[in-house]
This record gives sequence, C-alpha cells and structure tokens, in this order.
Amino acid sequence: MEQTLKKWINLLTELGLTVALVESSTGGYAASSMTAIPGVSKVFKGGFVPYANSIKEEVLDISPELIETYGAVSEEVVRGLAIAGIRLSRADICLAESGILGPGGSTAEKPVGTYCLAMALRSGPKFSKQAQARGSRLEIRAAIVKDMYDWAGELISESRDSWAILQS
Repeated sequence: MEQTLKKWINLLTELGLTVALVESSTGGYAASSMTAIPGVSKVFKGGFVPYANSIKEEVLDISPELIETYGAVSEEVVRGLAIAGIRLSRADICLAESGILGPGGSTAEKPVGTYCLAMALRSGPKFSKQAQARGSRLEIRAAIVKDMYDWAGELISESRDSWAILQS
C-alpha cells in the first residue's frame, strides 16, 4: 500500500492537484494511510467519515430518497458523497467510498465485500464503479482503500494531458 500511496501523492503533486476523501465504510483508514506518507500536506485537504446514513443526509446533504432507492452502497450515493466532498473541501478531486465489510449488512444483490468508489472533479466530471473484495473486515477495508487509490491514479494518469483543461 505504501508504494501505491507514494505514487498517488507524487502524481497529484506533479499535476498540482489537491484531494479530499469521503469514507463511509473504511472509517478514516484511507486518510490515515495517506497521512503516513511524507509530503502529503501539499495535496491532501482533509476528509469526512459519514459512517451513519443520518450523517450522509444531514452533513453531506445526500437525499434520504437516494439512499432509500439505491442503498448507501451504490454508485449513485457514492457519486453524491464525492460531489459533497468537493463542495465542502474545495479540493480539485474528491474520492469517496461505501462498502459492506460484514459480517452483517449484506443482501443477495450486495454480499459482504461489495463496495462502490467514486471520484468527482471540481471542474464537473464524475466517475464511479462497483467492485467486490473478499476476506475479513480488515482485509476488505484494506482492499477498498488500495483499489480506490489505484483506480483514481489510473484515471488521472490516462488523462494526464487533459488536466490543464479540466482545471480551468
């Protein structure tokens, strides 16, 4: 994970971008992992940990109907979390996640290990995905955070030349 984070922080530093996090299921693990890396203060604005749906609704202004319709672990809700993170932090990028770490909380459609990631940009574009991890609660939590940083790094690297346009 340390190499993933160093690569991610170097990429953001090189591009002059800042990032915020919204962590629903990982409980601050992504922020804690990131802040263990020297140099992170150049890029990290802060994070939010809306574990309970009431915090998602009352603090981050996620519609209760959106959560009721799609579930807290959905691309729709996680995109909303990422947009709220941009609005509150004024970062260039916000990464958000929500997942089911288990042992409870799962359904046939969303078993333990199901998680959703989103990345919102201050300039408007939004990306999201749903994935699956296996293992214990701690292993699933670590897998979500690693995938979040790997995935966001790939998206940014693929469009490296477009960042000047996206930031304007």
